[in-house]
Amino acid sequence: MAPTDPIESAVTDLMTRHQWLDALRLLEPALEIHSRWAAGWLNLGLCWLRLGRAAQALPALQQGLALEPHRPGVRLAMADACEALGRSEESLTWCREENHAFPESIQAWAALGMALEKRGDRRAEAAYRQGHRLAPDAADLAAHLGRWLQHDHRLEEAAEVMSPALKAHPEHGRLSWQWTVHRFLSGDLTSGLARLDTRWRAPGFPAPAPMASIPLWQLGEAPSNPILVEPEQGFGDTLQFLRFLGPLADRGHRIWLGIPKALERLVGSLPVERLLIGREEATSAACRVPLMSLPSRLGLGSQDISGAPYLRIHHGNESPTRTRRRLRVGLVWRGNPGHLNDRRRSTPLELWLPLMRIEGIDWISLQFGADARAEARAAIDAGIPLQQRSEEFEDFQETAEHLLGTDLLITVDTAMAHLAGALGHPVWVLLPYNPDWRWGLTGESTPWYHSMRLFRQTRLDSWPEPLQQLREALLLRTSAGA
Repeated sequence: MAPTDPIESAVTDLMTRHQWLDALRLLEPALEIHSRWAAGWLNLGLCWLRLGRAAQALPALQQGLALEPHRPGVRLAMADACEALGRSEESLTWCREENHAFPESIQAWAALGMALEKRGDRRAEAAYRQGHRLAPDAADLAAHLGRWLQHDHRLEEAAEVMSPALKAHPEHGRLSWQWTVHRFLSGDLTSGLARLDTRWRAPGFPAPAPMASIPLWQLGEAPSNPILVEPEQGFGDTLQFLRFLGPLADRGHRIWLGIPKALERLVGSLPVERLLIGREEATSAACRVPLMSLPSRLGLGSQDISGAPYLRIHHGNESPTRTRRRLRVGLVWRGNPGHLNDRRRSTPLELWLPLMRIEGIDWISLQFGADARAEARAAIDAGIPLQQRSEEFEDFQETAEHLLGTDLLITVDTAMAHLAGALGHPVWVLLPYNPDWRWGLTGESTPWYHSMRLFRQTRLDSWPEPLQQLREALLLRTSAGA
């Protein structure tokens, strides 16, 4: 038995507006009276799930499913709840059950594909393709299948899948961003830079809270001054795109740069009128623009990326004159564990130990984090010649000073790679088979930084090949006395 229509309508309205807690407050007393209201139990579970309370969501969803076993989408909500609780196999089972119950549902095929992809199961492609066959213009399916093909380095196939769907749904968030990624991976930096605003439409993108009092510099408009340039979500993104402040200043604009405290001292050489750490200081700016949106606002393309250094610290970009014969190599082997692709880009220190036994090299840890310090201490205790600082660096200025005391940085894909490249310091970067969009899929060099060399996995999750290439490059460098 269901409650009266006004309650159902009110719940639907609240959930449509994502007011999950208010919807809960209506649902719970209604279900005490109407305990066999299947849609109510299902909506209660969805509200708990959207509030991040998967443990409370599961029993409500189960109750709703028992009352209405033929309702589509419930098993997928069960799968989401189980995944959030770390019950991955149970989550996959619910996806399979939804797929079995509704074989013509493209949502079921997409969910099954994603569940398999999370487990590294190549049967994900077949699931995505089946959904795509059912609805070739379905934007979500095209985005998922396109991403899978991109990760498999099959860019032409990815384009064939995504292009028709993008024509049908040009504003679709996930698909629009996936096509932007495709342009970068294909080496079309000009198109990629022009499309970077699509990142704001990608699901789960960590967009900052907007400063509604300051108008956004819209594409195609002439901006007013001063312009507040807002930092991006990661230190690496911010460091990489600081290069575009120069072209902005060259056009006569007054720049106020919002910047995290950790970067404040480092960016003193940039053409900036004011550095702003707190958001309240920026309210008198005439307009604002996110840093990674500068290329599209300025109409910049690949020809405007020189690869030359654009940051400098007080004692210059040159490493101290070396009177020693040993090579000083800085090492960073892990990135931020919160990064979506961190399990594929970061490495355990033990993988580096054979390289660290090469004669003629002094290894210096530039790695952050207590866990990494414990790894380094264990390696040092085992006789590995690794120098480790006793404390974390105060900020990126101090990090840069230590970096420039080395002859070479070797790092996984982290903000340290961008710091070295921006300073023009020699840096070798170890990349996973599925690299971030900015690195493309092939080549040892990158237009972003002339001082950078890339070492790529040739197979998914296989580090031996690039580490062997690194070893050979190090042996050449030490034998040459560099």
